[in-house]
Amino acid sequence: MWKKIKEKLYNGAQGLSEKIQTWFGAPVSHKEDLEDLLLEADFGMDASTALANYVIQQRPTNWTNAVHLLKEHLSGLLKPYEAHLDAERSCASNPWIVVFLGVNGAGKTTILGKLAHRWRHKRVRCIAADTFRAGAQRQLEIWAQRAKAEITKIETLSTESDFFNTKAGRSKDPGSLVYQGLQDAQRNNNDVILIDTAGRLPHRSDLMDELKKIHRVITKYYGSNSYTLKTLLVLDGTTGQHMTTQVSSFEKILPLSGMIVNKMDGTARAGMLVSLTQTFKLPIYGMGVGEGIEDWVNFDANFFSEELFSMEKSNFF
Repeated sequence: MWKKIKEKLYNGAQGLSEKIQTWFGAPVSHKEDLEDLLLEADFGMDASTALANYVIQQRPTNWTNAVHLLKEHLSGLLKPYEAHLDAERSCASNPWIVVFLGVNGAGKTTILGKLAHRWRHKRVRCIAADTFRAGAQRQLEIWAQRAKAEITKIETLSTESDFFNTKAGRSKDPGSLVYQGLQDAQRNNNDVILIDTAGRLPHRSDLMDELKKIHRVITKYYGSNSYTLKTLLVLDGTTGQHMTTQVSSFEKILPLSGMIVNKMDGTARAGMLVSLTQTFKLPIYGMGVGEGIEDWVNFDANFFSEELFSMEKSNFF
């Protein structure tokens, strides 16, 4: 699946490597100029400074050596934020509960469906707690069917127009639906519970408060009993600097377990992943690389760093 984003990474890396070649060939290669190149590539101030300092200290003998040093040090910076859901789930307490958060259009439901399929050999239950967007219930139902997962959803809708039957614009409280889903999961011995939530912008305090309630419902339901809860923020990789604002806003509402970056097959702004990890110290659990049910890759710091500074198309695939 990495080949789906390799082309995008290569397109961005080619220009970056050429700029580094120009920087190294200048009469005086100033550290500040290298920092500026990395900042332009969305690496963020902390990572740009750390990488530039490392390269200057190592005194590279040619520009290809400088690129190699950048790859090496970047991999080291990213390695602590490389996280794999499969590995964590295999050794965690059941039930394994994942709540997917994010703004409208980030692709939360799609990511949830891919992970439901990935864990199809477990007893997976999806909870359709997006009771705000018309069509969200049906969308998750389709993904659950494809992944052969069980689902808890609003059962009383006869038409889409019935969805908006209260002044608040929703037919059922998301917290209540989550509680119902947890009961269903306990009754049916589900060991994986995936919870979809409504896309929301930070200025919608009512929707942000719903997330707090969902979190309270889960923690109160299980109390001191054994369970594992992950709150994962799904980001649209094509939105660039807006991802920083989103992480900052959601982090103020709930403790985030980590990030999933979606639509990585459609962006050349991969440097933002570097900036996000160094700014928020949150792991990247994976990346969505297409609309297919298997279009998912675990984040790999070594491969990502290699391709981000690639000088030629890799034969890895």
